[in-house]
Amino acid sequence: MSVSGLTHGSVSKSYIHFLVPTIIGMISHSVYCMSDVFFISYGVGSTGLAALNIAMPIFTIFSSIGLLLGVGAATTISVFNGQQQYDDTNRVFTLAMALNLAIGILLSILCTVFVVPISKAFGANQELLPYVVDYMLPIGIGAFAYLLSSQMQVLVRADYNPKLVMIASTTGNVLNIVLDYVFVVLLKGGMRGAAVATSIGPLVSVGILALHFITKSNRVSFVKHFFSPQLLGRILANGAGTFILEFTSGMVIFLYNFVLLGLGGAGAVAIYSVISNIAYVGKGIFNGIAQAAQPLISTNFGAKLYQRVERANRCSALSSLVFAAVVYGVILLFPQEITAVFLADSPGLVESGAAATVIYFSSFVFTGVNTSMMYYFQSIEKPVFTTMIAVTRGIALIIVGLIVFPPFLQETGVWITLAFAEVATFLAFMPVRWRVKKQLGEGVKEEA
Repeated sequence: MSVSGLTHGSVSKSYIHFLVPTIIGMISHSVYCMSDVFFISYGVGSTGLAALNIAMPIFTIFSSIGLLLGVGAATTISVFNGQQQYDDTNRVFTLAMALNLAIGILLSILCTVFVVPISKAFGANQELLPYVVDYMLPIGIGAFAYLLSSQMQVLVRADYNPKLVMIASTTGNVLNIVLDYVFVVLLKGGMRGAAVATSIGPLVSVGILALHFITKSNRVSFVKHFFSPQLLGRILANGAGTFILEFTSGMVIFLYNFVLLGLGGAGAVAIYSVISNIAYVGKGIFNGIAQAAQPLISTNFGAKLYQRVERANRCSALSSLVFAAVVYGVILLFPQEITAVFLADSPGLVESGAAATVIYFSSFVFTGVNTSMMYYFQSIEKPVFTTMIAVTRGIALIIVGLIVFPPFLQETGVWITLAFAEVATFLAFMPVRWRVKKQLGEGVKEEA
């Protein structure tokens, strides 16, 4: 699809062009995440699940940096495309890729050398430390691949090749599942085996995504003279909201683990490991739904076709609502069956895990709408609003909830905190969203 294809014709068809491959890729990612939890539960047990959740924040650090530079660059590139400033798109692309690679290599070195203190810093106690270190070491070595994969998926999609992103993501995820079975079940590699399997997937994805440039499918390309403080600032501003939300999600996992260890011990953390991994999948699909609209929104915003901007965002919001309703419906119908799959070695945790899952995911409708709204602001280069939403729902209200609710409601207070944060964020920022819509409507440009 070309730039003109985004600024003319049916908005919904253009959105589906990006949405379908994005969702297929996200579904494959979902299956991989669940299989990781399943194989660790099967091969290691509830202690392994607790250790996995201790290690989860490191993934969010890797992906947050990749998304900062990926989404920030993709938004900037799409706006420039709408304004037909094609030389600047190449400079933005090269700058973002070079910076991401440098940071990724640095993180790989640091995470390998300091794996034990990093594991302790993320909350590993003496019982869990060996399991966390076993998992973290291969993950740390492969940090650069995680960053590149997160960034390149967004950039290649924004460069009008969502099908290749789907192929890369699906291939990497399927390979991860197969290797999980080989390393954890057949070879009995435990946490380290699971981590090695997880580290290989992004490398394969990066290799496939590189074909976008090798086969000359690209519209953006590398250039020699790319550095600009102004462009760097614009990339960072446009990607800041996504970075904050992704980064703080790791902090939230850490805070939840800390509170739950005090309230219910390793069993409560194991329950949260199941919940957080399911939520990670769900939030990833919400992000995918919103990211699918980003090239469409940003390009039309750059072209000042504001009616198309609003139609594209409407497609994103409705898709999020439908997905949220389906997921929560399944959880309401089969809560015990879902938790039993991942807590087979700890049947005593299944009932309490089922109740926790139902409460926690009551937030999902608002999670989807808030994600769509955040990406909308980001796509039209209003980073202040994006950042405010990310900070509010991502960490500020979570901290408030974890302080206020658990002393009275114990573990139930932990589970309702997310719903509190998402509902409050929706009520606070929807009026802002309506004001921005009105402002764009006043400056509407008729379609050519």
